[in-house]
Amino acid sequence: MFRHLVIIFAGALALISMGWLASIPLPPELSLHVSVATFAVMWGLSFVPGPVARLSFLVLGAWVVLRYMVWRVISLPLGPEDMIGSVGAVLLLLAECYGVLMLVLGMLINVSPLNRRPLPLPEDRSKWPRVDVFIPTYSEGLDVVKPTVLGALNIDYPSELIRVHVLDDGHPRSLTAKGRDAYELAARTEQLKALCAEFGANYLTRENNLHAKSGNMNSAMQHTSGELILVLDADHVPTPDILLNTVGFFLQDARLAFVQTPHFFINPDPVEKNLDLFNRMPAENDMFYAVVQKGLDLWNTAFFCGSAAVLRRAAIDDVGGFSVDSITEDASTSVKMHARQWNSAYLDIPMVGGLQPESFSGFIVQRMRWAVGMVQIFMRQNPLWTPGLSAGQRLGYLSVVSFWLFPFSRTVFFIAPCLALLFNLKLYPLGYSFFYGYTLPYLIVVVLVFEKLFGHVRRFLTSELYETLQSFFGLPSIIGAALNPKKPSFKVTPKGERHDVEHVSSMAAPFYWVYALSVATVLWGFWRLYSEPDNRFAICLSLGWISFNFLLLNAALGVLVEKVQIRSRPRVPLNELVSLTLPDGTHTSAVVVDANENGALFNIPDRGLVPEFSFEGPGGVPIRARTLLHRWRAAAPGDHPACFEPATPEAERALIAFVYGSSSRWNTMWRSRANNQTPLFSLLVFALIGLKNAQRHLTRWALERGHH
Repeated sequence: MFRHLVIIFAGALALISMGWLASIPLPPELSLHVSVATFAVMWGLSFVPGPVARLSFLVLGAWVVLRYMVWRVISLPLGPEDMIGSVGAVLLLLAECYGVLMLVLGMLINVSPLNRRPLPLPEDRSKWPRVDVFIPTYSEGLDVVKPTVLGALNIDYPSELIRVHVLDDGHPRSLTAKGRDAYELAARTEQLKALCAEFGANYLTRENNLHAKSGNMNSAMQHTSGELILVLDADHVPTPDILLNTVGFFLQDARLAFVQTPHFFINPDPVEKNLDLFNRMPAENDMFYAVVQKGLDLWNTAFFCGSAAVLRRAAIDDVGGFSVDSITEDASTSVKMHARQWNSAYLDIPMVGGLQPESFSGFIVQRMRWAVGMVQIFMRQNPLWTPGLSAGQRLGYLSVVSFWLFPFSRTVFFIAPCLALLFNLKLYPLGYSFFYGYTLPYLIVVVLVFEKLFGHVRRFLTSELYETLQSFFGLPSIIGAALNPKKPSFKVTPKGERHDVEHVSSMAAPFYWVYALSVATVLWGFWRLYSEPDNRFAICLSLGWISFNFLLLNAALGVLVEKVQIRSRPRVPLNELVSLTLPDGTHTSAVVVDANENGALFNIPDRGLVPEFSFEGPGGVPIRARTLLHRWRAAAPGDHPACFEPATPEAERALIAFVYGSSSRWNTMWRSRANNQTPLFSLLVFALIGLKNAQRHLTRWALERGHH
């Protein structure tokens, strides 16, 4: 750690020196030559391993960025005769300043990510701490909650030192609901009670839903006493080794508040599903869990993400329980713990298999909760002024909270070129020499730095697509939260949704308006190219900008066509060899291609129909399966689509362990989808995906209008 800090200190001094040099004005031609020389050095450094070369690369990149921003401020096109243009120019500059702030914070935080490995537990198990497992649930169906409960009961830890608790916050709703809702909620409560009684979990509830998830867990703390608490979302099935890999950190550091682990998802989000990209590229959250959290960990700022984390009860008690100051209670609680001088740790081993929102509307519900919650933290617990935080922690939290302000900059970047063309506004300094001397080097260095930090976990333009999808809904939400931080309420992300037919999302309207505005602007821009030959460079610059926006809009339209979602539980790819026992007592080998807790696809080579069979799950427990005859006839040779028929509670637990019980499997899947595309190739692929899916959207839209 000391070596890391020395390197960072040296980098800070170098950056200050570079900042002074960046303030020296240069003619555009000389600026271009300096940038080319800088790129050559950065290119050479990219092949040199080690923290010093990495830091030098980032310092040089930051210098180019600072030079650009100095030029932008000095060259800001303002004029009292054009107040509208001046206001637009300032808004555009602010949007760019935000982007530069996030880039520089990203460099600082991720300058030297911390890689931890599990710490062993003592052989004397009497020294192991007692653990309570909290599974908060609100509206999730039994098919979502049950695998998580069984997975928690399968955790490899002394039975006398662990207790699994299902925290049912759906029951209080049944007390005030009426009609059919009251009946369904009461039935769900009884189902959860029966589940806990059958398998040995503890059922807990309360009289009201005050403070949502935070209030639910705070209530449960009054009825439990474990030294540590493992928090699992209702859809996060843990692997058996989650405590063996995390508890050792608490025995080494008495001031450790929590250990966070990655959220690994076994189903695609709406972007991956509707664009057919699942497991063909890094998932959206891979950048955060594979890089950013490790970068934050260096500064003791890795934060609690609401699930897949083990927390020390004493630390939670020290800050007055789980925070109720924000609907993102996890990050808010982290700020309070760090301010009270508690430490945190991040271990990048995926040990939960979770579910992502299946629909675009569910995706937006989730992301708007995160965005609004971070705004609440900024307004009510501003980490810049919170006493007790270190300088590194302030920068880390500033980066995390500020990230969710992207709807402002993204919206400006969509509207600015349209306004410039339609109303002939001068929002940006113009001229060939300025573009090549400052703007182009800046754009190049942004790509180079991003590739250096995140290229292996994020394809080019993927972040921009996700931001585009959220921005038109996020901007009103974050403005509302900023004006009234206490108003927003917690909304549960829907999980286990199904779609019987492909359809256009009901939330597509804002994208139609922006697309129509962009098309109209392009047509007007071509007219101006013909009628204003002396102004062609400025017009071409705006047209090029809008063309870039079209890349994002085309892909966004593809995401807005919801594909069919038949299964409420996704299948996990296994490709594992098992030995089957047939009804006559003979044995044969088979490959389990994929599976969930309901069924699997078995490939039984050199066999005809095998109607029934069984195999041994973890612990030697037999699990029965039955071939689905109506699907077998249409299957490929040897394939047996089957449903599981576990005969005992032990068989059900073994089935969950068989499907979800391997962190090494999740880790292999996580690492295997690393990005290996260059930015240019990714750009071409992205453009083709956008065109293909925009056409698919138009076709589906026309069919739906035809039916009406």
